[in-house]
Amino acid sequence: MRRKRGFTVLEMIVTVAILAVTTGMITLSINNIFSSSARKCAQETDALLSQTRIDAMSRTGGATLHLYRVDNTVRADCTVGTETVRTETVGDARCTVTYTVAGVPQTLDAGGFVITFKRDTGAFDFTRNSWGADTDTGRKTCSAITVAAGGRTYTITLYPATGAHVLGGAA
Repeated sequence: MRRKRGFTVLEMIVTVAILAVTTGMITLSINNIFSSSARKCAQETDALLSQTRIDAMSRTGGATLHLYRVDNTVRADCTVGTETVRTETVGDARCTVTYTVAGVPQTLDAGGFVITFKRDTGAFDFTRNSWGADTDTGRKTCSAITVAAGGRTYTITLYPATGAHVLGGAA
């Protein structure tokens, strides 16, 4: 009778294949969890931009959206006149948010940034936005807000002259 001294090559191949498939599934699941955070943050920020623009055009006193990071979350305050009408957590610690001003990406921090819309046109109100004035043109424009997490990146492209914005899919 033969004594078994270990595993056969076939048993080893099957074991390694099972481990590889399991590892791949776990990696995809984790990636989906992180990318869903980015998608949620981008969608909620886009929705708040729309709502703030509508508020600016339909109410007196102007409307602003303040996006900032606090306690490892991305927060947004919507203000109409001098009253904060809503404060929402739009992203968690997994989300990295940057905004592009005058072609230079800047990482969202505790100070954040403010976008203000004009009541008559819905365009950005450059006199009240937080990034100040450009010495050449008299104004700086925020052209994009980018949200990244889990290997996915979503970009909200902003059109300051009209106040319009478009949420781009994952890259």
